[in-house]
Amino acid sequence: APCVSSLVGGVADLVVHGQNALLYNSTDAESLAGCIIRIFNDTELARKLGKSAESISITRKENFGDTMSVIYSDLLRKTITTH
Repeated sequence: APCVSSLVGGVADLVVHGQNALLYNSTDAESLAGCIIRIFNDTELARKLGKSAESISITRKENFGDTMSVIYSDLLRKTITTH
């Protein structure tokens, strides 16, 4: 599904306007409405945003799993060597 998000917190670190989401200023209701209408009226854009967001989500999930595996392996190795 396509994503519309406001530019708050770390959102800008996760999504790119026009690539995997449409972004709007959190205080600008007209901009939010414009983003929603744009996705509603442009099915190709909606499909592109949705596919890109899904792909990035899967990649980040895999990277997170790899990172956690390294962290836990390192902790286990340290625990074994100190006991």
